[in-house]
Amino acid sequence: ETLAKVRDILRPGGALLLETPSSESWDARVVAPRYWAGWHAPRHWTVFDEKGLCRLLEDAGFEIVSVKYTLSPFIWLHTFQYWLKERVGVPKIARYIDVWNPIALVGACVLDVIQLAVRRRTSNMQILARKL
Repeated sequence: ETLAKVRDILRPGGALLLETPSSESWDARVVAPRYWAGWHAPRHWTVFDEKGLCRLLEDAGFEIVSVKYTLSPFIWLHTFQYWLKERVGVPKIARYIDVWNPIALVGACVLDVIQLAVRRRTSNMQILARKL
């Protein structure tokens, strides 16, 4: 319904850029699926994979122009925070794993760079679509 409204607002050839967590990342599937920060309610009630979101856009009358995956250190850092707090029970250490901690931020970026190099995916996808 939302995509239909967006399509109606756009002129023919108009562009839509979506950025959303991707359920195909290592941290979502392997590292800590229960603690994955991509499930950031209430902002992300539904999390898509690339194929599903592209199909949804095409069904709504859009053409996929490009799909990119970008670094998302926020998701890694908050995933580790949730895991430390609940699973390990170390809330004091968890508060230091934050985007304001340059060491933690660089570490999370390195994890995403490795994901991009090995799998060509991270926890954050951007899809550029055009109204047909």
